[in-house]
Amino acid sequence: MKLCAASLLPHLAALPPFVASMQVSAQALLHGLVLTWDWHGPVNSLRIPKKDEVLDLDRLWAHTCFEVFLQSQGTDSYREFNFSPSGQHQCFDFDEYRTRSVKQAFQGRALSECCWHVGEEALCLRATLPHEFLPIGKGLLSVGLTAVLEDAAGQHSFWALSHHQDRPDFHDAKAWSLQLEL
Repeated sequence: MKLCAASLLPHLAALPPFVASMQVSAQALLHGLVLTWDWHGPVNSLRIPKKDEVLDLDRLWAHTCFEVFLQSQGTDSYREFNFSPSGQHQCFDFDEYRTRSVKQAFQGRALSECCWHVGEEALCLRATLPHEFLPIGKGLLSVGLTAVLEDAAGQHSFWALSHHQDRPDFHDAKAWSLQLEL
């Protein structure tokens, strides 16, 4: 199956105080969507939630967190997943731009695979979303991979495939530039 890979860029309004790079990829396989984030930089400069640390599920993005946005072609609705190094994750459904759906299909459900690696110079995540977690069964899917990195001082940098506004906005579908056929 096709593998889409790219680099994430930090938003200019909140540049990190360290040199780093982030590579991401998305691949549709028979069992689901495999997503990877590979951040390389000084890990000791980040505030990383500890494994099993309990965080507010609606605010995982307020700390170091990797995210994915998924939208079926021809629809306004989309799905967002947040992944924390604490091991927690959350799913949100939106009917349209920043309008949360009353129906939240997958909140609180565990993913089949979510594996973090934290090293001295790398923070990596590999997550597999089974097909039932995807917004469509077959067709073209727009994918936006993003990251929020919180530094040791509590400041945030916001990483995305592209940025189209003066302020970071991961919900901007123009930045969901990876396209996968399911």
